[in-house]
Amino acid sequence: MDNIVLTFIKEEGIIDYTFISIDGLSKCYMKILDIIDSKLLCTSYRMIPDIDGPHEITQEKANQICEYICGLETDEKTKGKSKGFWNIKLPENIFIISISNSDELRSLLQDSLKLYNAHKSVDEINSIMIDYIEQQKKDKAFIASLPYHITYRYPEKRVCYGESIKSKRKCIYCGNTAENGASFKEIAHAIPESIGNKKFIQNEECDECNSYFADNVEEHMSNMLMWERLIYGLKGKNGYPIFQIDNNTFARYIDVQEKNFASSNLGIFEAARDLLINENCQEPVIISSSMPLDTQGFDFSYIKGYSPVNVYKTLVKCAIGLIDKEELIHFSRTIEWLRYDNSYHNLPDIAIKTKKSISKEPELYICTRKNEDYSLPYCYGELRILNKIFIFIIPFCEKDKCKFISKKSWLSFENHLKKVYKAYHIDSFSSTHTKNISVPFKKVRNIDIDSLNKES
Repeated sequence: MDNIVLTFIKEEGIIDYTFISIDGLSKCYMKILDIIDSKLLCTSYRMIPDIDGPHEITQEKANQICEYICGLETDEKTKGKSKGFWNIKLPENIFIISISNSDELRSLLQDSLKLYNAHKSVDEINSIMIDYIEQQKKDKAFIASLPYHITYRYPEKRVCYGESIKSKRKCIYCGNTAENGASFKEIAHAIPESIGNKKFIQNEECDECNSYFADNVEEHMSNMLMWERLIYGLKGKNGYPIFQIDNNTFARYIDVQEKNFASSNLGIFEAARDLLINENCQEPVIISSSMPLDTQGFDFSYIKGYSPVNVYKTLVKCAIGLIDKEELIHFSRTIEWLRYDNSYHNLPDIAIKTKKSISKEPELYICTRKNEDYSLPYCYGELRILNKIFIFIIPFCEKDKCKFISKKSWLSFENHLKKVYKAYHIDSFSSTHTKNISVPFKKVRNIDIDSLNKES
């Protein structure tokens, strides 16, 4: 029997369910329609249309749909994903489609849901979406005119890159295999978990290399972004990090709306739990055992600094870990530099653009040159995280004829940057010396631990 995919689209996510039987799918589909609105059950719904919706659902109806579908499934992982997907903040609209492979259609429908959930009229939605589609056509034409092929890595779902069978794996960084002693027991994140990555996994990164990068390279990226991680509430491996301002003062992002907040271990922030809940706190919080607090602001000077070159290496490792495998042959010297070369090199500058939207999970774009125009680098990456876009050349590529470190060799690439990114600033990340973070706080919630303890 044929597998048929039924896709549910929310504004904040998309989930696919695979059914084996056509009859079973029809029954399932009609049951779901009955849950959404019994009036939808009529003769026209015996067969499944390509697109159905949008349908407004409540949390109660979402729970019923989830319970029904999970009852049909045997995959526990899918059940877990289902429960997360069917979490409804307010009554919201969904689409149901049977065309599972049309990424463009899925994206278009998902974007339109923002308008439906904002209670726009049908005429308004049609007008806006027509303009939206026209803009998409222009964007596609613009991208097609660029001298680069672009590979997109979006954090839509968990994806494992590389060989799935451990015994067949060969580490892309050290070249070792299971036969000559390499182990692949740990989960290796292609993008550091400390900057929000839960979705991109690299199977062919051995435990030794994984440990090396985690301890010596990747932490520098998270250290550099510590201010942004605090302000925007970016979770790492162990949730929200706690930042030390001085011996008696600490900062952390607090969101009391989280499901587990009331029962979570807040550490030094425990004394302020009731106050934070009562005030519905969703912001950075400073807590101090030294008084008086400086109500004009604090100087955020974290005890851990960062090495610019290791930030560069982290960015490049993200690209190497997610690039198409057949491309790796062009980056043997790059990989050697990442893993074994700690000497100083004059590296290409990195362009940094500040954006208005916030990416709580990293997005990666890998751009490879379409032609033999050696005035441009063969490959560059674009990492989007929080309010930052990092645009970086992959150095030491065997398909490049220059290093892109002089003003003359940088000129063609800079013209490309101006065309694509417009406003940005350039910074050097060649230095091996440690830099420290120092940023003044402006708006924060200040809490005196001693006064709270006296009250209790």
